Amino acid sequence: MVWYQDTEAERRLSKCVEVTRSLGDDYLLAVNLGNLAFVVFRQGGVDGAAPLLEESLTLAPGLGNGFLTSQVPNLKGITELERGNLQSAEANFRECLTVARELKDPDTMIVGLERFRAGSLRLPVPSAGP
Repeated sequence: MVWYQDTEAERRLSKCVEVTRSLGDDYLLAVNLGNLAFVVFRQGGVDGAAPLLEESLTLAPGLGNGFLTSQVPNLKGITELERGNLQSAEANFRECLTVARELKDPDTMIVGLERFRAGSLRLPVPSAGP
């Protein structure tokens, strides 16, 4: 079993979000929100992942972490595709690609382009993560 399939993962990450929120640590909060959203999404909660990603997206740009800044919109794009919101998905994938280009991160660029292509052609979305 992979970590995000653990039945306790959502509860544990929710506690992490609660603790980091109380500490006022925006960096860890953005990371934990993104991780929680990933778990919720992978366990079938597309609609539950969206608000977590929205909050993480508001924090990520000001934190100076390019990986976080590219991966949050990437996952948000996937959730938007699953919800049928193609324009929002496209905007999120474009943001992911913009940051990936700035970071010179070809792996993230490839993944972002692949998911954007799948969405624009209405193909099944490639898996998020391992």
